[in-house]
Amino acid sequence: TPAARRAAMLQMLYTMRGHRVTMYVFNPTVVSVKPTRLAPRFEPEKRVVYVGKVGGYSIAAGEQRGVGYAVASDLSDEENTQMALAAVH
Repeated sequence: TPAARRAAMLQMLYTMRGHRVTMYVFNPTVVSVKPTRLAPRFEPEKRVVYVGKVGGYSIAAGEQRGVGYAVASDLSDEENTQMALAAVH
């Protein structure tokens, strides 16, 4: 039903140590957390974060309790992964 497919996405843009960082919060039943360009990375506590580069930016995405989170920036994959893990914790 259309009501079941409603979704909101929140995009927040930050500047951190001279780097632009964008955090996305979204409904993972509408927007997949598992895009094909990102590789799964298994972290402590069996959490999975999908990490990779898209359009020259590092992306890290995960899901927690039905909420999707993604971080896009020009920081390293490791730094993005840590931010995504903090969001899904």
